[in-house]
Parts: sequence; structure tokens; C-alpha cells
Amino acid sequence: MKSATSTRGLERAKELSQDRSQRCKELKQTGHKIIGYMCPFAPPEIIEAAGAVPYRICGDPATPALKVDQYMESNTCPWVRNCFNMALEGRYGWLDGLTLAHSCDAVQMVYGLWKYYASPAFTHYVNVAHTLTPATRLFYKEELVLFQDALQRFTGNEVTPAKLQQAIDAYDEMRALVRGLYQSRKSKPPVISG
Repeated sequence: MKSATSTRGLERAKELSQDRSQRCKELKQTGHKIIGYMCPFAPPEIIEAAGAVPYRICGDPATPALKVDQYMESNTCPWVRNCFNMALEGRYGWLDGLTLAHSCDAVQMVYGLWKYYASPAFTHYVNVAHTLTPATRLFYKEELVLFQDALQRFTGNEVTPAKLQQAIDAYDEMRALVRGLYQSRKSKPPVISG
């Protein structure tokens, strides 16, 4: 495989997509803490602002979830089962931490299982209200402050307003670039295929 500096653009994106964890493992070797998350209700911007590297846990649909049956019901979300199965197999053993947010009941259940059976050094659960009122906005804001405080204690890095804004700006730019990429696929034929 070529080095990161010798491949660029779509070729580099293809390399990274074939093993999404590769870059995180490289960063871990240089002392960075890697925090896995499943849902952006636990904002990766806060993880980034705390000096850690956020890693979106996606599972691997090509891997059968064979170990998970003894821990979870077979009618539980297949994606959540697959992600947890990978943790049981040690495929996320390189993560320094895990943060999950209440995006659904299956994720809420897997948080306790993952924390107990995979035992990452850092775990944090972000409660999320699923209604939108002034009280729930305040509740979620307080949950994010607790999340930020927990990350600061774990990483030893202060999350300053400037660091948080820098992370938000970077993620906003990334999301805009992804939207632009999706736009380029709308023409017939698409400029870039799937």
C-alpha cells in the first residue's frame, strides 16, 4: 500500500474506506485517544474539541453476528447487534472509549452490555429527549455539558469555546463537502458514481 502522502483525492478516499480504522490506529500510535460513537446525538465536535479522535462505529454488514446471540435477543436491530458483535470479537479493542446516545432503545441496551463486556477505558452515555420543548432543550444542553466534562477529565484537555468553535467549523465544512459530493451524483449520468 502506498503511503498517505503518495495517494490523493479519490484514490486516498478508497484506501481509507477499505479500512476505516486505519487512520485512527495510526493516530493512536502517536498518543491520540480514540473515542467510538454510533450517533451524532453525542456530537463528535465535542470529542474533537477535547483533543480526542471521534470514530463513527458502523459495524460490518459482511460479518455475521455469531457471538451476540447469547447477549441480545435475535429480534434486536441487526445493525446494533452487528456493532456489538464486533466489540465482542475484539475488533474495536483499539478504541480508548465509547460514547453512546439514546437514539433508540437498542442502542441504550447495548451501552450497558458494551461497557461491561468490552470494558473500554472511557464510557459515557448521553441521554436525549425525543420531544422538542424549552425544557428538553435545556435537558439536552445539560447532558452535553456533562459529556464535555467527562471528556475533559478523561483526556486531560480543556474544551474551550475557541476549540469547540473550530471543531464545529471543521465538521460544518465536511458536511458541506459531502452535500456537494451528493449533488454531483444527481446529474444523468452522474459525474461521480456510487
